[in-house]
Amino acid sequence: MTTFTAAGTVLDALAVRDFARLTDTLDPGVQGRALLPPGHRDYDGADALVAAFRTWFGEASSFELVDAVVGDISGRVHLRWRLRVERGNGPEVIEQQVYADCGPDGRITRFDLLCSGFRPE
Repeated sequence: MTTFTAAGTVLDALAVRDFARLTDTLDPGVQGRALLPPGHRDYDGADALVAAFRTWFGEASSFELVDAVVGDISGRVHLRWRLRVERGNGPEVIEQQVYADCGPDGRITRFDLLCSGFRPE
């Protein structure tokens, strides 16, 4: 798996909330950091990181990937996505940006995320 393959798979999995497939793109020992509106969070391992995604998006009654970008920043993978969701508070949008590192097998070993928070649409 190339780094762009991993990045594309992350977006494909996220678009349909396929959390098992998202897990497959991550190294089991992935180290994750996230800057979220409540503050900084660390995630140790693929299961912990994917559990966060389940918490954020798993129960939304509607979910749409509106926009996404994949790029490279001098060897680091850059991902950005914007989602439109419905979680019972009316329509909301959320944007997240990730910088990631991949190991020799192409799976993500480092995942640094910045989140806008859920914003009323």
